[in-house]
Amino acid sequence: LMDLDIHIDELTIALKKTGAKVTNEDIVKLMTEIDVDQDGELDIDEFCSLMSLGGQMNFKDSKNVGTFSKI
Repeated sequence: LMDLDIHIDELTIALKKTGAKVTNEDIVKLMTEIDVDQDGELDIDEFCSLMSLGGQMNFKDSKNVGTFSKI
């Protein structure tokens, strides 16, 4: 069985490899908002929701809109 969950460390590595100009603090804040069940990982449903919402996502912290837009 494949593990499809994305841990915050994996997300950080992926974002930095894409050249996204985000800090580790930005990523932690973003992860806090998009990790609905707060288990420290993005499951496939959380990831798909994030990607489908794109710029329409309602973030609790408005700074996370800027972080998300850099991805």
